[in-house]
Amino acid sequence: MGYLFTPYLIPLALVAMLSAGLALYAWSHRRTAAGAPSLAAILLAVAVWSLGYALEIAGADLDTKLLWGKLQYAGIVVLPVAWLAFALHYSQRTRWITNRSLLLLQIIPTLTLLLALTNDWHRLIWSNTTLDPDGPFLAMHVMYGPWFWVHFAYSYVLLLIGTGIIIRTLAHNVHVYRRQAIVLLAAALAPWFGNILYF
Repeated sequence: MGYLFTPYLIPLALVAMLSAGLALYAWSHRRTAAGAPSLAAILLAVAVWSLGYALEIAGADLDTKLLWGKLQYAGIVVLPVAWLAFALHYSQRTRWITNRSLLLLQIIPTLTLLLALTNDWHRLIWSNTTLDPDGPFLAMHVMYGPWFWVHFAYSYVLLLIGTGIIIRTLAHNVHVYRRQAIVLLAAALAPWFGNILYF
C-alpha cells in the first residue's frame, strides 16, 4: 500500500477536518436543537467521504485506491437519509421522522455499503476498475455496476425531496431568516453542482 502526494489532497483534507469539527460541535453543543443530530450525521458523512476520497487520490496503486473507494461508502450512504431527516426537522415535519421510517429508509444504503465492501465477489457496484494516469493525478477509472445505479437513483430521489422541502420552507419564511435562508439554500445546492461536475 503506497501513497503519492498531490495538491488535490489539500482541499479534501481541509473539508474533512472542517466537517468533522462542525459535526462534533453540532453533536456536543446543539444536540437538543431540532435537526442537530441529522446535521451532525451529514457533516460526519461528508468528513468520511472527503477523507476517503483524498486517500483514494493519494493511493499509488489500484488496490489502495479500491480500498479507500470502498470505505468512502460509509459516508456516501449516510448522506441522503440524513439530508432528508434534516429537511424534515428544519421544516418542522417531525411526525414523519420515526425510528421505523428511518430504518426503512436506510435499507438500500445499508445494502449498498455491504455490496461496496464485497464488490470483488460480485461486481455490482464497480463492474471494472483501472488506473488512469492521464490526468493531474493517478486516478481510479471505474465502470459502474447495476447496483450503483439503484443507489444513485435512490439517493438522488431522497436528496431531491429534501432539497424541495428546504426550498419550500425557505420560500414561506424567507423574510424572517433571510441570511440563514441564503446560507442554507447555498448549502443545499452545492452538492448538486459538485455531483454534476463529477459525472
